[in-house]
Amino acid sequence: MLTATRRFELALALGKLKTAHKIAGVLDSEAKWKQLAEAATRLSLFDLAEECLAKARDFSGQLLLYSCVSRPCYSWRRAVR
Repeated sequence: MLTATRRFELALALGKLKTAHKIAGVLDSEAKWKQLAEAATRLSLFDLAEECLAKARDFSGQLLLYSCVSRPCYSWRRAVR
């Protein structure tokens, strides 16, 4: 039987990011969220990447993502409203 970590790695390798996202939620590991964010960024799934970076608490990664996609950061958008 496969462990959750192994299933996560397999889902990433197969490009099944929705499955990997569900497993990352169970594992709730900073490293797994960062891996998923990287995979999402490679596929231009920026909303998923943003969510994963937030869950990983990777603020420098979020800043880089926002800079690259010319999108204001989430906390700034909330403050403006």
